[in-house]
Amino acid sequence: KGKGPKRKTNIQVKSNCLVLMEVKEENGKWKVVRLDLDHNHELSPDNRNQLFSGRKYMTDMEKAMIRTLNGNNIPTRNMIAILSYLRGNVTALPYKTKHVQNERTKINREIKGNDMNTVMQYFLKRAAEDQTFFYKFLVDEENKVERI
Repeated sequence: KGKGPKRKTNIQVKSNCLVLMEVKEENGKWKVVRLDLDHNHELSPDNRNQLFSGRKYMTDMEKAMIRTLNGNNIPTRNMIAILSYLRGNVTALPYKTKHVQNERTKINREIKGNDMNTVMQYFLKRAAEDQTFFYKFLVDEENKVERI
């Protein structure tokens, strides 16, 4: 069996750190009752991006780029390559492929919810311009268009 590169894991060593923060609710407000910040380990590990992976900031320019690339049917992997190039390299991207896919899904939902409105506007405009223009919709039980 061929062995590929060693797989990276996100296993973290347990340090039995005794840091403690105890809070209590009094009259609808939360108060810190007990706080002990004595750590028994280094506070800024090398893998801090892994620990703070909640920060997935995508700039407005990157979102616009994804929208443009999505409109041109560019695959997600190619979008990642382009965005990485713009940021300098792959490790400079604070988000992963899944976040780009989620952005694409959000864009596609906007388009999907608006596509029949666009078609109707076009048909109404066309019917106003051309008296011989005709259209008819066939809808299903849920009142969704099956055929035009």
